[in-house]
Amino acid sequence: MRMKRLAVAVTMLTWTSTWAIAAATQEEADRLKTSLEKYLSATPGVVTVGLSGDAYDVKLDFAPLIAKAKNVGFSYSMSPLTFKLMPKGPGLWDFSQEQAFDFSFNQINVQSITYNVSSFKQTGVYDEALGTFSTLAFEVGDVKSLQEVTDPASKQKIVTESFGKKMTGTSTAATNSSGGVDIDTEFQSEGQGGKGTFPGTSGQAMTYSYVTGPSVSKSTGKNFNMKAFTELLAWFVARSSKELIVKDQADLKTRLKSSMPFFDNLNGTVDVKDIKVTTQIGDFSVASAVVLIDINGLVKDGKFREGITVTGIDVPKEVLPPWAVKLIPSSLSFDFDVTGFDANTPMGMIFEALDISKDPPIADDKILEIGKTAMPSGNVKISLNPSFIKAPAFNFDYSGEMLVGLDAPPSGKAAIKMSGFDDTIKALQEASQSDPSANQAIGPLMAIKGFAKQEGEALVWNIESTPAGTVLVNGLDVSKMMGGP
Repeated sequence: MRMKRLAVAVTMLTWTSTWAIAAATQEEADRLKTSLEKYLSATPGVVTVGLSGDAYDVKLDFAPLIAKAKNVGFSYSMSPLTFKLMPKGPGLWDFSQEQAFDFSFNQINVQSITYNVSSFKQTGVYDEALGTFSTLAFEVGDVKSLQEVTDPASKQKIVTESFGKKMTGTSTAATNSSGGVDIDTEFQSEGQGGKGTFPGTSGQAMTYSYVTGPSVSKSTGKNFNMKAFTELLAWFVARSSKELIVKDQADLKTRLKSSMPFFDNLNGTVDVKDIKVTTQIGDFSVASAVVLIDINGLVKDGKFREGITVTGIDVPKEVLPPWAVKLIPSSLSFDFDVTGFDANTPMGMIFEALDISKDPPIADDKILEIGKTAMPSGNVKISLNPSFIKAPAFNFDYSGEMLVGLDAPPSGKAAIKMSGFDDTIKALQEASQSDPSANQAIGPLMAIKGFAKQEGEALVWNIESTPAGTVLVNGLDVSKMMGGP
């Protein structure tokens, strides 16, 4: 959060100014200070710019803003952010930072948060034409956080701690052909972990701890409207009360609409290795967990995709009955996306209908009207991309898609393929000898097998659901068996 705040702060440099390479002057220092205050605050003490040879020392201290807030029952503290800017050429600045950092927040008798960074280093080049850093590299060392949350009824506390030995990263930015900015980032971390304590159902505290191996995060953002972001921030900074915002909300709505779609697409992955979790019932581990996300901005061709793949799953065998060991997944994946919706039209209508002076700011009947425009074809498509669950006893592969609309029942298709079905039944039969409840699963599974189609050693179920409520499994209408029409 605070790293993003720093990046935004430096992004506030004036768009039209051109500063040549020269010894730092007070005139330029004052100009830089005024530019930063436009996007942060003109409150005395928040922005300080000093001379340092041919560079400028900048300090951003939010303590004066915190003091002005005077929130009863709350307390905040945050280290000033300090960095150096050196003119590199027309519209270009060398940026460097090296400091420790601390943040704390306390809501009395409710929650408290402390965050400490022993070493925070950044270097890069800020490009005024881009409105962001053309290149940036950072290194964060020895990060620690502590959070305590108190249950208002029981007064019991949930305590979580985390730590990180080292995190490094880089980003690059370049002009998109549509006029925005493309941004690529990559982060690496190592030595991360944490622990926690929370109340148990029996009154005894439950504890856990975890550590992870190396992780890598990569992301690509297309056509970010950086100028719109910073100008919107400046707009709000200049209007510090709701009254001022309401007075100028026509201008705000115009700015919001002209800023769309904010970005075209954002996609990325996070890959974490060697996750180990220690609990009071035993140790759990995962060899690899990969999360992906792919989102379009406020465009007519809307898209949202999310997926996770987990491999090398290991659970404490001592807490499992012997028959269950072969049925516990060793790896799994789940990947879905939502498409066929329009994110541009309804958001434009929201901005147009917005009236901050009223409560609610948008009438309920208007919300329904706006919602219908999000589905130009009358529905959205939810796709379950090819995914799997693998265990020692079976392999289970599945995929499908469904159309969901406002005026018709959902309809779609799914394909399920399973090998190891007989081994699964055998394990349940063995379990029933000592646990009669296992018999409850055997009957339904055998009934499901009756609808399957044999393909080699695997069983296949091709399922189709129609808007009329008919459900077909491998071409057989099972609607009436399920209580359908």
